[in-house]
Amino acid sequence: MGITSENVAAKFGISRKRQGKFAARSFRKSAAAQKARIFKDEFVPLRVKTTDPKIEKEAEPVVDDGIRDAVTRASLAKLKPSFKKDGSTHAGNVSQMSDGAAAVGSARRSIAERLELPILGEYVAASVVGVPPRITGVGPAYAIPKVLGRAG
Repeated sequence: MGITSENVAAKFGISRKRQGKFAARSFRKSAAAQKARIFKDEFVPLRVKTTDPKIEKEAEPVVDDGIRDAVTRASLAKLKPSFKKDGSTHAGNVSQMSDGAAAVGSARRSIAERLELPILGEYVAASVVGVPPRITGVGPAYAIPKVLGRAG
């Protein structure tokens, strides 16, 4: 995935400076949201045993540990590219290695009502698109307008 981010940046003219500005703003917004506990209800307690070679301990993550509130455009500018010698993708403007965990449960409305579960949403449309493998990161830019059109 790393090299595809380089391909997308080159194809669409997204400079390292522009990526740094966006990433720094994203870190600031994430840190502010975390401090305000905006997403506190989206975390489900889960006990995990860390496998740090120095210590082994039980932990219960209750916040996203990848958010760093001291990130600035200047600090990001100091990071070395990760995938190409003269690239723009680095550890400060990509997802962390442990990024992404989610669970979703869905049911027919009749079953949810029978079980007295709250109706939190409704499935109204889906979309599947294909993009060239060298620029996989742009898939959502094509899928989202398509699904929004279907959803009305």
